[in-house]
Amino acid sequence: MDSIHFPDSLKYATPNGRTVFGGGGIMPDIFLPVDTTKYSEYYGLLVRRGIFNAYTLDYVNKQRKELMAKYPNVESFENSFPVSAAMLKEFTDYAAGKEIHYSEDGFNKSKGEIELYLKALVARNLYDVNAYYRIILSDDDEVKKALDIFENPREFRKYLVVK
Repeated sequence: MDSIHFPDSLKYATPNGRTVFGGGGIMPDIFLPVDTTKYSEYYGLLVRRGIFNAYTLDYVNKQRKELMAKYPNVESFENSFPVSAAMLKEFTDYAAGKEIHYSEDGFNKSKGEIELYLKALVARNLYDVNAYYRIILSDDDEVKKALDIFENPREFRKYLVVK
């Protein structure tokens, strides 16, 4: 589904002339469909079983001193830390050791998400929760769209002005 349609019976005009819809929720001014094409059953299993959290905590605890020497701040980490092929192999082996059987199709479908989540969790374990959000939101479609609108005054005003 790439759009949401409301029946006219839910339509309401606010005192300043904006049209809103009832029905128990808030409909945003801009609809962005969720991209589910990058999520696989394998990825979901890794998340639900806590494999990402356990692996990244072990990874950071074993290498904290070296990581902090190489990446003394979040900026250097964000710009330079690679999720290497070796790290991905170590992660999938770790998962297999926790009875999460490797799925090549699932891994390939979700590889970008796996890399992003690993990097964000390593950052959280090295620095703080703000580092996690800084990295995880760097690839968020809603955040990107919001920033595009904020950076374009004409576009931004379009959502503030009554039509």
